[in-house]
Amino acid sequence: MAGVDLDEMNTIAGEDALEDGKYPRYRMTGTILQVNIDYGNGDPSTRNNKKVEATVTTQKQLIGWAGPGSERVHIKYPEGEQGKQSYDYVDRYGQGIVFSFKATGQVYVFDIVHLVNTTTTTRTAPPAAATSATSTTDR
Repeated sequence: MAGVDLDEMNTIAGEDALEDGKYPRYRMTGTILQVNIDYGNGDPSTRNNKKVEATVTTQKQLIGWAGPGSERVHIKYPEGEQGKQSYDYVDRYGQGIVFSFKATGQVYVFDIVHLVNTTTTTRTAPPAAATSATSTTDR
């Protein structure tokens, strides 16, 4: 998917400190896949077109490391007085494939109620505003 090969070397993540030209693989560093969903049902019209199509594409984000983040695992839970507590924990930081979803597009629906409301509001709003302004200042 999106041309991702988990065995490919991730040159953005940084070179191995012990071996020149060696980089970690995406299987180790993780990656972000953006899933783009583009919705549409044609051009705007007064016809009711209920056939909505979705086009899905994916692309790999160029990033060094990706994953769900840190998880603290306590080996010994905090105990003792406040400020004098002792504890042991391991901070596990997992890497993996992160999916990011992005929805775009336009779905056209002709709404007669919206048209009437917009037309009515546009015609009655200015006089109503003038009346309320007049009655407020006359007090």
